[in-house]
Amino acid sequence: MNKTYMTHAEEIQSVPRNFMPEVFTLEAWDGLMPFVEDLKQREVQSEHDFRQWLADRNEVTVVFEEIARWKYIHTSLDTKDEVAKKEREFIIAEIRPKWTQYKHALNQKFNDLQERFPLDDEACNNYIHAVSTDIEIFRDENVSLGTQIELKAREYDAISGNWSVDIDGETKTLQQAKSYLESNDRSIREKVWRSIAEARYQDNEELDTLYSELADMRHKVARNAGFENFRDFKHKAMHRTSWPVQACYDYAYAVEKHVMPIVNAIQAQRKQDLGYDSLRPWDTEIDSEGKPPLKPFSTTAEFVERGVASLKDVNPFFGECISKMDTMGRLDLESRLGKAPGGYNMPLPETGIPFVFMNHACLEYDVRVLVHEAGHAVHSFLSHELSHDWMKDTPSEVAELASMSMELFTMEHWEHFYPDPEDLKRAKRNHLEGLLTTLPAVARIDNFQHWIYTNPGHSVQERHAAWLDLTRRFTSHVFDISGLEKFDAVNYQRVLHIYHIPFYYIEYGLAQLGAIAMWRNYCQDPNKTVEQYKNALALGYTKDVPSIYQAAGIQFDFSDCYVQELASFVYDQWKKLL
Repeated sequence: MNKTYMTHAEEIQSVPRNFMPEVFTLEAWDGLMPFVEDLKQREVQSEHDFRQWLADRNEVTVVFEEIARWKYIHTSLDTKDEVAKKEREFIIAEIRPKWTQYKHALNQKFNDLQERFPLDDEACNNYIHAVSTDIEIFRDENVSLGTQIELKAREYDAISGNWSVDIDGETKTLQQAKSYLESNDRSIREKVWRSIAEARYQDNEELDTLYSELADMRHKVARNAGFENFRDFKHKAMHRTSWPVQACYDYAYAVEKHVMPIVNAIQAQRKQDLGYDSLRPWDTEIDSEGKPPLKPFSTTAEFVERGVASLKDVNPFFGECISKMDTMGRLDLESRLGKAPGGYNMPLPETGIPFVFMNHACLEYDVRVLVHEAGHAVHSFLSHELSHDWMKDTPSEVAELASMSMELFTMEHWEHFYPDPEDLKRAKRNHLEGLLTTLPAVARIDNFQHWIYTNPGHSVQERHAAWLDLTRRFTSHVFDISGLEKFDAVNYQRVLHIYHIPFYYIEYGLAQLGAIAMWRNYCQDPNKTVEQYKNALALGYTKDVPSIYQAAGIQFDFSDCYVQELASFVYDQWKKLL
């Protein structure tokens, strides 16, 4: 197979500046306007002129987006940093609306130019279709509304960033507190679980009000654009051309039918092994044989070192990418008060070297998060050499395939975190359990959003009822939640995606199926699978989603029989680890 990707992380180079000055700071729209105005007004008389116009537009885009993304990163690192907050609000409120207006004008110009000077390269097809769609759904009135929505959604970070609990006289972030849920003392687990639940619950009314406001504003966006509801608008806006809305329901049906029985069997086995009369929510993280919690690392330096070693065992290039990011200060991994929750890999399109953000607390779960984000980071490296940013703007079904496959590839090399063979087996078993429970969790959250946005004007009580109905379908009936119903009714509030990036969730399920198929291939032929993986990631978004999956050596499929086949494979592997 021909290698079409970079082979060393050191090869990565910034997008050269030929149109914009080498030194550029964005302190006012006037600084950016001359460049976008030039693009808008420029006479294009030939195919050569058109390609130069595309190159210059790409340069302006990557410079602006890198600046804007750093503003986002800085507010994530410290939600109480007022300077960072104001700088990001400046981008959102002052720059982004004008940028969006110009982007629409430039999209219209691109459409006209593309008809005069057709781009015959297959790599441009996705972009041509995306531009056409963006023009179709664009409405002037949605620009200011989009700004309001983005600013409103940031209120979630301010609320959730302050969540903490007191344990033995010490203030802990919720991520830090979760380590106590691995204690073999059941009374400690229950106390901490309830403390975490109460910390979230104290803000439940405010978060429901916020969600209602966001849902109403998003519904207005959809109606402005001529759609019946925001779900249908968003499906089109996300350029989901490879599958229809109905596929989300088909996925949920297949998972409920084939995965939930396995999840119930695993939890029933846990309950039996623990010897409990009832299995409670604080009983999910402990070892069923009463062994102490796994301790994969003790310091951030150790975390990075062991993560890099595991990645290098899969492929040396993967470890090089994270090492380079570490050297450049592109990793912020430990949990602390005031830091935004969650984790992400932020592509930085001009320099090409991304930023990984997470909240570790020296837990087993943190290993999975790191290698997940490492998969995204490797994707950023491998696709950076593509000539235009829109060639790298992969849909989530592809982006999450990169990250979730990396979790399973590295799992075969976690001895760096767990040198004891029995600990390694436990970690693998736990990961596969988590993988299986992820599939229905995705169905629950995705179906919830379908209900939210196809039922505009619903009451908070109706929302809670809809969530609880989905909870009954997609969580194990083995769990006893008696007396905890109030927490369960608002449990969706812990999912930042529904506030910030609505409908970005089903991709985790679709990509998880793809990752299982990748892992199955990896178990049979690691070298071939890694080559296919790298070639698929290097494609960026120059082919359609099914073709990218095909390049990776797997199917883009979430049919009933395929879900059953892959779920059975995981369950068989899980049983081998008992």
